[in-house]
Amino acid sequence: MLPVSAASFACGEIAAGPGPAIAAVASGRRAAELVDRYLKGAKGLPPEDEGAVIGPLPAKVAGRIPRRARREAAGPPGGKAGVLLVPRPVPAEPDALYEAGRCLSCGLGARVDGAKCAACLACLRVCPYGVPVAGRQAVMPVEGCLACGICASVCPAGAIAVEKVDMAAGPHLPLDGRLAGKVAVFTCLGACEERLELDALKKNGGQPGLHVIEMPAAGALRLEWILNAFENGAAGAAVIACGAGECCHPGGAAYAQGVVARARSILEQAGIAPERLCCLRPDGERDAASLLAGFIEGLK
Repeated sequence: MLPVSAASFACGEIAAGPGPAIAAVASGRRAAELVDRYLKGAKGLPPEDEGAVIGPLPAKVAGRIPRRARREAAGPPGGKAGVLLVPRPVPAEPDALYEAGRCLSCGLGARVDGAKCAACLACLRVCPYGVPVAGRQAVMPVEGCLACGICASVCPAGAIAVEKVDMAAGPHLPLDGRLAGKVAVFTCLGACEERLELDALKKNGGQPGLHVIEMPAAGALRLEWILNAFENGAAGAAVIACGAGECCHPGGAAYAQGVVARARSILEQAGIAPERLCCLRPDGERDAASLLAGFIEGLK
């Protein structure tokens, strides 16, 4: 990363030439930090943090990861590829988001608070990759954890935090009645190619208001999150999981469907129509937005 002038910065292949995509991502992040320092009036360059080295992905974990096929960019050539000057197709935004969803979130996984951990083994039971190591307290090897958040959602002591999302605090649901008349939408971060459609639906003035709660994976869904939404005035709640073959985490969608089924039973016992809650999974014919629009229409 080289400051070209007092107010311009270069990073990635422009500064270092061709290299791995992950190196370009790291370079871009470093450039963003330097730009932030510049805008705040800081002088000079801070020492570059080399960061921790993450070991190779364990074979037992790699064997359990569902494979998601790549989407090759089909758009017209746009721009140049570093110093190679080779035109590359520019992917459409949904395809780019899909590719981003294939990221394994290395280094952004679970962290255990030893002061809270009781070594109850709940995390070991639910981890779809068999990552936790049990001892006097649970240990999450950084090279194996894929940040699905399932362990954090079931930890009875709240001893597990996930780097990329605040699982300890739970979803940020308004607790002062602001959910009244709105639909709470619990969405899996893995279904990132659907975000564009969800954003468009949120801006549609003809639809009830939406309150979107992002989860690291469908398998991290908690029963109490759904019930809290209704307790705080939600007109309905929808859980959006990845479509078949799209989820980065095995069994997550099926788990979410089970949680929704239990929640519907509780709602019915409390005198709330269970039809106000559903679990949606996009398929080849319908995307998340159309499924959600149909659900909202049924609430009227």
